[in-house]
Amino acid sequence: MRITWITRSFLDYRIPLYQELDNLSGGQLTVIYFKDVVPERCRKKLDNVLVDRAIALSGEWRLTGKKKQPLSDVKKQSIRIPFQPGLVRAIKESKPDVMISDGFFQWTYAPLWLRMIHKIPHIMCYEGTVHTEKNAGKIKTIYRKLAKNAIDEIVCNGSLSRAYLNKLGVSNSHITDGNMIADLSANSLEEVSGLPLDKPTKKSNLGLNQYVYVYLGRLVPIKGIQEMINAWIPTMGLVKEASLFILGDGPERPIVDKIIERSSCKNIVFTGELDYSVVPDFLSLGDIFLMPTLQDNWSLVIPEAMSLGLPILCSNYNGCWPELVKKENGWVFDPLDSESFKLTLLSSWEKKDSWQEMGKVSEAIIATYTPSSVAKNIISLSKKITYNRAK
Repeated sequence: MRITWITRSFLDYRIPLYQELDNLSGGQLTVIYFKDVVPERCRKKLDNVLVDRAIALSGEWRLTGKKKQPLSDVKKQSIRIPFQPGLVRAIKESKPDVMISDGFFQWTYAPLWLRMIHKIPHIMCYEGTVHTEKNAGKIKTIYRKLAKNAIDEIVCNGSLSRAYLNKLGVSNSHITDGNMIADLSANSLEEVSGLPLDKPTKKSNLGLNQYVYVYLGRLVPIKGIQEMINAWIPTMGLVKEASLFILGDGPERPIVDKIIERSSCKNIVFTGELDYSVVPDFLSLGDIFLMPTLQDNWSLVIPEAMSLGLPILCSNYNGCWPELVKKENGWVFDPLDSESFKLTLLSSWEKKDSWQEMGKVSEAIIATYTPSSVAKNIISLSKKITYNRAK
């Protein structure tokens, strides 16, 4: 079965999925992407998997928006309208039995067009939730309601994504859950930094205490960074056995530095920007994972932390919590409710002796979210569509 995946951009976590899907399709997967925004390391990884079936296009035109637009403010929802010369032709030349797209916008206009004009089956992967799309506006919503008619099946992240698709009028019979996975392939921390093998010594060398709450992500307003610092200082800031370990950097760093300086808190440690290859090993120094995001479709760092056996403190604005965070492996809280946030930190601290057992539950939950399971799901949907077409 010839499958063509049209994705304007992708990161490392998608590579294992592409590899599995290529294997299951009999070496007939083609991935078409925008060369200008995909990191070189990812392009090289994809080339190693697909060789000449990894097609990098360039020269995109944008009617509105910028080439790269990282989200940094929950109050904004910018619109990027791109046009990639040669995209439709590249898809047609791959002669797909099935096309796969990522979301309603970006480069999805091409598979939508080919589905309407040439009737090529079209599966869309979707991540948005009612919360993340609350500012979508009438024009986007109308467009999505129309576009759904040129999509045969949708693979969404989970129940919160499904709920939004239902609001657009997509029937549950055309929606399948289970789109997201995590990639933990990396160099070892010892190779990169020369730190010794045992975890307590690694912690000590980095100025960390015995129990480590770890955050991973960009330091931007949308991630709830100030809310996290303001909740940590009065509850855990003077606890000598605990540390808050913040992996990443961003424009919020100077702001939170000033907040910390005005307090007596001495147990917050920043790494600054990290190379992707060492992230899993720094993440593994944590004992419990903390994600205070104010808006996320499905934080990939949550399954990454769960794969490492960590219990989870998760914002209720994160689209993954209904599937991944249970009372047996974590807590769900409202980061915009300071009392909720503080009480959750204190509750988790009181159960620190149970963290290891809770981490095992995390590992068991995330074990089903694998590249193989997602690839099998896509192949199954592809066969279903082509079979129905043949009848």
